[in-house]
Amino acid sequence: MNSRDALLTIGVATAVVGIAMAYLPAVTVVDVPASVPLLIGVVALVAALVRGRAWLTHESRDVRPAERERPSAVGVPGDDVDVTLARAPPVGSTGGRGGADNRRIQFRQSLRELAVETLVTFQGYTTEDARRAVDRGTWTDDPLAAAFFTSPTGEARSVTGSVRGTLSGERPFHRRAERAASEIERLGRGAEP
Repeated sequence: MNSRDALLTIGVATAVVGIAMAYLPAVTVVDVPASVPLLIGVVALVAALVRGRAWLTHESRDVRPAERERPSAVGVPGDDVDVTLARAPPVGSTGGRGGADNRRIQFRQSLRELAVETLVTFQGYTTEDARRAVDRGTWTDDPLAAAFFTSPTGEARSVTGSVRGTLSGERPFHRRAERAASEIERLGRGAEP
């Protein structure tokens, strides 16, 4: 409660007491001249009316528009995975410093660590059991996600997988990486492997 609200409350209370004292003398405990309660009532009523008018017409000087909230940029989980995948050139290309294969290996390793961490945190595996499950491909029922960590390069080993990737325009590494990331996310929400 601010000071203006307190003054309004006091003004209304004083008006009620003054009017009661003026018109109901039995309420008065102390002998007061008849004009004092009427005068107090009139002053309090005028003060209440002035404050009430200011409140109703919003003439209060401390009323300011609310500060507009500035939205802050918030990243979407997984954006960094998409960016890393987009930058990874096809297997066998030279790709500059260290080659494309080094970037793919680093990406696979970080995704592998995330899979192990997810299995430990959300699925109750020990760290060693989680590593074994990821290395053997038993951490998921999704064959593409499992193959991302079981093949040396994360690439397709079957002819049909290679043909399907070629016809769809999707690179096998990207397809398997996306499936592995989706599976890690699913397991992180508490789903069964």
